[in-house]
Amino acid sequence: SIVAMSREGAAQTFSVSGLLVGHEQDIKALAFHPMEANLLLSSGPDGIYMWDVSHCRQLRKISLQEDKDFHESYATCMAFALGGQVLFTGGKEASVKVWDVTGNYRCMDTLYSHKAPILCVAFCRGNKMLATAGKDSSIKLWDASGLDKTPGAKGQGQRGREEGSGRVVLQGSLEGHRGDVTCLSWASSGLVLFSGGRDSNIIIWDTTAHAQLRVVGGHKGDVRRIVLLNREKLMLSASQDSTVKLWELGPLSGQHEASGGQVSLADILDAKDDENNGPPPELGKSMGLLDVVGPEDKLVSSLTAHDHDLRRFEVNPRFPLMATITSQSCLRLWRIEDVSRPQLLQEMAGHVDAISSLKLFHSGKHLLAGSLDGTAGVYDVASMRRLAELECDSAINSVAILPSESLAFLAGSGHVIKGFCLDKDSSRCFECTSHLLGHCGQVISMDVSPDGNCLASSSMDFSLMLWNVSASQVRPPAEGFKELSPATRLEPHDGVISSLAFARRPDRCLLATGGADHRINVYSVNTKNTSASRIWKTSLDICHRGVVSSLIWGRGSSANFLFSGSWDQDIRVWELDGKKFKDAPVHVLQGHTNKVNALTVTPAGGILVSSSADMTSIAWGIDDMKTIKCLCEYRSDQQGAIGTCIDCTDEFWIGGEENNMLRSWSLREGDWVISDPDRPVTAESKSDVILEEGEGDGTLSDGQIARPDSEIGAAADGTKPVEGDQAEEPRRVFEFDGGEGDQQ
Repeated sequence: SIVAMSREGAAQTFSVSGLLVGHEQDIKALAFHPMEANLLLSSGPDGIYMWDVSHCRQLRKISLQEDKDFHESYATCMAFALGGQVLFTGGKEASVKVWDVTGNYRCMDTLYSHKAPILCVAFCRGNKMLATAGKDSSIKLWDASGLDKTPGAKGQGQRGREEGSGRVVLQGSLEGHRGDVTCLSWASSGLVLFSGGRDSNIIIWDTTAHAQLRVVGGHKGDVRRIVLLNREKLMLSASQDSTVKLWELGPLSGQHEASGGQVSLADILDAKDDENNGPPPELGKSMGLLDVVGPEDKLVSSLTAHDHDLRRFEVNPRFPLMATITSQSCLRLWRIEDVSRPQLLQEMAGHVDAISSLKLFHSGKHLLAGSLDGTAGVYDVASMRRLAELECDSAINSVAILPSESLAFLAGSGHVIKGFCLDKDSSRCFECTSHLLGHCGQVISMDVSPDGNCLASSSMDFSLMLWNVSASQVRPPAEGFKELSPATRLEPHDGVISSLAFARRPDRCLLATGGADHRINVYSVNTKNTSASRIWKTSLDICHRGVVSSLIWGRGSSANFLFSGSWDQDIRVWELDGKKFKDAPVHVLQGHTNKVNALTVTPAGGILVSSSADMTSIAWGIDDMKTIKCLCEYRSDQQGAIGTCIDCTDEFWIGGEENNMLRSWSLREGDWVISDPDRPVTAESKSDVILEEGEGDGTLSDGQIARPDSEIGAAADGTKPVEGDQAEEPRRVFEFDGGEGDQQ
């Protein structure tokens, strides 16, 4: 999926404006049309998609199934040309396709010269040159000026597998990188080309002489992107080594004879291809290799943008903003009014594995979401900005929060339940302050009693444990963490306990457990001495026909009812009549076509929400327990959008998914639509917020959790001057050189 973000008016930070859903596999490249601001193209193994970004709507798809002239494999990179009339795409099968955009995306030509997958293409409008490069270590230069003369003409297929078909002609090859060539960037005139490679080097090329001018070293990993600024006087380079380096380019000077006179390359570099002065002077083929004279390129500053490897980098062509993202899905936005001193504006940190458990707190204003990647994020729900990241060091299966909202528990494959302080007034806020030791298998499920004195946990070791988590026991120490042992250990099921839930009742504390043995047990819990006694157990003839995967007690008018979801696709409703349960379920709700993964009930008790592996969720009306009806069905068109966990307020519910996503949906009847009169009312694609896990900049407003000593939002996070450069560097004002064709 593609997350669309925007900012309105004077807002400094960005918020999610929509989600573009359609791709079924990884997205390899994005390109905005240079003239149509809302037209975005994306490419992946399943084809090229055209999107209307303003309405988050798919316009068209091109793939081998729809077009026999499409890439035999898929497009790995794209670049527009000639004001968006032409699109170049590089393929994994080592060919370059030329598309007539104005002619309904007809393939005009196919260019063959590379011997391995193509990784980057770049077009220069200054002299209508195309550069392509990839895994064969070679850069190919193509003269595409013929496209401007014969737009829309159909290509000649295989004719000219080496030279092109007449409109795009191979001019030469540049050899110098040791390994993959990963990025290309043209100087505005087209006389100089910059290339970055897996060999950590940047090579500056004279494209007329087809020779190297010089090599710029300094990175310690793949060079991912090169951006020229301030009339090619400055260069930004981003690398897999997590650094973004700013270079002050030394002058390129040399004398060349052209048309009976002499022209300086430095003068040509300043020439712009605009309507007033036309294209830059053309240099003849007789020119010799440029002599490099003057000082070497100077490294001005180096920004360590991330702790992990940097995967993508881009500069906004209109505003002084740049973006960096890692392979761990951590996106950061930077302000670069002074390009030598980037300021961290905002961070969006996504999970890299399934969302496994979540809890809303502070009356639904904040969210704690745990993931199988071993981290849990604390988010502001209104903006979905991440306020903190809690590290558990192992996959998280379950999260729980004390009613006082001062402590959160995280547990999973690491066997140890860890307590993290959520008290904004504590000096240890967001730090691990307690370890609960006792389980010898990964922890599956947890819940806290309504009075906050007892934590119940189940594990793959078949045990049910009760812990004393009263305030005196879990108060954060000044440093380090407390170690707690279980107060009670039970083994109530013939197998793993897959789910458990405390009842929110004022008269007694009840705990329900469901297991892989298909049964449900209910316990009366004494939270003063942390003990429990079983008061009810389902018999074999009335229990579920599969694993009991989720349990939730009703609230308000539904407080006497227990809801259970199972792998048998059913939701069963059990009634507590006085102090005893009825012998059979009072309702069996059948609406899902795959296992039920999660259940939640609104605080007022009027709506039950269920989430299933069939990629749907259903809101059930439970105001009148005599007649339960389906109010709304929520559907997602996204591949892998299988709900794993949910929580809700009376206004909305939030669900976590196997595809690392969080989605927020409305529970207001006015937001539902009737998509099919023969089906239940649906909320298809009508979510309040559809977003990837964790956008945030760490900026806290009144009422939000304070983050002590936060580095997020620091003035120059990670920017370091070059060693030995003691004098303060002058301010370098951002001025973008790129335009059409400079898109990766």
